[in-house]
Amino acid sequence: IGENQAFVPVAKPIFESGGVVPLAAFVYNQDGEVVLDAQLLDITGTEVLGQQLAISREEPGENGLNRILAGLSLVGVPEGEYTLVLGVSEKSGRNRELSSIPFKVEGTAQSAAAAENAKAQQVKVARKKEMRKRQRTLADKLQNQYRTALSALANGQVETAKQRLMDLESSFAERSKDVELKFLRNALMEVASRDLARHAESLLPVAELHFEAYEDYLAERKMLLALHSRSMVQELTSLYKSEGEPPQSLRMAASVLTSLAGALQQSGATTSANFIFDDVLEFAPGDEAALLGLAAFHEKMGNYEQARDYLQQLVENNPDNAEGWLRFGLNLLRCEEVEEARVWIDRARQERVSPWVRSLAYQELARIEMNSGNLRRAEELLREGVEALPGEQQLYLQLAMVLDRSGRGQEAAECAEKVTQLPAGTESARFLYNRWPRSIIDLGRQQFKKTAANQRAVLALAMRESQVDGGVR
Repeated sequence: IGENQAFVPVAKPIFESGGVVPLAAFVYNQDGEVVLDAQLLDITGTEVLGQQLAISREEPGENGLNRILAGLSLVGVPEGEYTLVLGVSEKSGRNRELSSIPFKVEGTAQSAAAAENAKAQQVKVARKKEMRKRQRTLADKLQNQYRTALSALANGQVETAKQRLMDLESSFAERSKDVELKFLRNALMEVASRDLARHAESLLPVAELHFEAYEDYLAERKMLLALHSRSMVQELTSLYKSEGEPPQSLRMAASVLTSLAGALQQSGATTSANFIFDDVLEFAPGDEAALLGLAAFHEKMGNYEQARDYLQQLVENNPDNAEGWLRFGLNLLRCEEVEEARVWIDRARQERVSPWVRSLAYQELARIEMNSGNLRRAEELLREGVEALPGEQQLYLQLAMVLDRSGRGQEAAECAEKVTQLPAGTESARFLYNRWPRSIIDLGRQQFKKTAANQRAVLALAMRESQVDGGVR
């Protein structure tokens, strides 16, 4: 009751459990100090609380009336129906007067909310526990199926292993969403980390298995499963790179990842391919396939200076890469660095170089001479080219054009006529140049496949040891 608040009696008040009940005792004709005491009786009349009350304030009134304010603590009093018996007596204990009132104790709104929240939290914890249990059961089932596929792979039954792997992944994906494929990936990677990583080389045939599954999913247009398989290849390779012995593990990891990035380039997923190429360059800065793949991308996008910079790294780190010489020279040419471009393109017409690279080198060198007005030198280069590469149609056509510009129409016509006599169906050098670079990537892919096949015995050993250690549930 506040300073300026009137006293309003309540017939059957309701108080909050754990709170303090404000009491006002009206005492008439008080002579000296008085003592207040309280008893709390439950509905059976049993005392559940008895205490002397501390007086907080006395307010003298008129006509012998005093108002005495005190408080009754309900801490520890459970909810229920009670009777409060208030006693007022002189300090000596004499002349004790009693007054009683029924009241009810309830939980506060806050306490009720807290209790509800606690209950909801318990339900939530129980559900999480049950979900974890179900997830563990599902993970164990997937892992045992995965081990069955890997056992077939270790025994050289590659097609059987791939079919078992794709069956379990497809079955899971039928009732799952993209986000739930992460659960599948984590379950399979748990096997790789726990059972195989101790023998790092055993991870290579497993990565190759997922790579082949990735190619099959792409062919079947099962894009979510293809994405899952691609992630498996990347994670297995990352695990192999961390657990294997460098520098061999780094070289092989680079071959696996650039093979994957090359496949992504071919399918049009250039952004994902570029991310992988960049990752490779982090641990293998001079990797041919990664540098060539990134250079080709920027060249196609018209970013010739960026392409030139990647190609410069390529030829510096891999001085025998003839395709790198040609591409570097052409991008120097596009950046108007003509004289240096001429040096690199000229290097690409050596006899030991791939025919399509040599053909394009002759064509581009002749074009440089034609643009500078040196038709005689252009003719010499092209005649040398058709002699070295007699099946290249574009060399004959370009030679005919040079002869025509030189005013030798009859010779030009005869040269052009020879094109009709050449065998049809061969891919032109320029077409091969404009494709995504494949030779280095394909070489790495073949090396990866061969090494993976050779490591199946290590996979078998790792799986036997995991069974001894209790790896199979």
